[in-house]
Amino acid sequence: MKRVLVLLAFISLSFASQAQETTYTFTNAVNLVNPTWIKLGTLSLPQHGHMANIRLYGGQGYNAWLNQQADIELQIKTGNTASTGPVGHGFAAYASRYGGTANFLPKIRIVPNEVGANPTVFVVYLFVQPYIGGGYYTVSKDGSTTWTNAMEVAAEPTTGIYEVPFFFRTQNDTYLAGDNFFISNTTGNVGIGTISPQEKLAVNGTILARKLKITTTGWPDYVFAPGYELPSVMELEEYIKANKHLPEVPSAKEVETNGQDIGEINKQLLKKLEELTLYIIELKKENISQQASIKALETKLTSLEK
Repeated sequence: MKRVLVLLAFISLSFASQAQETTYTFTNAVNLVNPTWIKLGTLSLPQHGHMANIRLYGGQGYNAWLNQQADIELQIKTGNTASTGPVGHGFAAYASRYGGTANFLPKIRIVPNEVGANPTVFVVYLFVQPYIGGGYYTVSKDGSTTWTNAMEVAAEPTTGIYEVPFFFRTQNDTYLAGDNFFISNTTGNVGIGTISPQEKLAVNGTILARKLKITTTGWPDYVFAPGYELPSVMELEEYIKANKHLPEVPSAKEVETNGQDIGEINKQLLKKLEELTLYIIELKKENISQQASIKALETKLTSLEK
């Protein structure tokens, strides 16, 4: 264990001693009125375990780029061995906030020069909020790595992109912005694809699951209990004519406005199915009674004809 720790310490010191840090200043050339994409620059990073760190700073002194006293650190590291898959390069990014209350959620995308192979060139794009004035960022890298500053407004990159996930907290709320994953410390609500969950779990998208279990109470077995008052068919018809939906079942407008409670709607659908079963049983009994009456009339008619 001591040998491992010594080796790790040596590697860290070695990287620190070889690292070169350069500072770049944001100028008024990219003043933004609306949120937009910025091409930050291009990183040439050899394969086999090379690494670079890009740190972006914003604060009140820089007219609040990144929305007040914040910084984002992006780390890009290449793989140690040749690869035939997407593991030939590794990206990690995280953000930290120091003071301020305004949320910042810039997206970070990287476009490598190779997809699923061993890229050595990485173009870095940022999605930033409106700002005026300056700011700055630093690039820390070893001697075999080069960085070309761009800092220009660009079209949204959509082809061959890597969406960098990053983690940060603001007022104890937790964001994984690259994956749009949010946890509210205040409410305990979790959002996937949304940063404003109004329920314990809010998903802005499709959920794929092998099984879904919902606990509920008031399951409508009482429909089959003695004394249950089943509405007459005529009463049901009048309700449907007036409301255009079944009793106790939400209307289309209600569902469009408020969504639907799966547990509750299942209860109501089962209740209607059980009531329908009782209607069918009553109808069958009436049918049997009518058949018996018809049979009796046929017998009487036959005897009269004789």
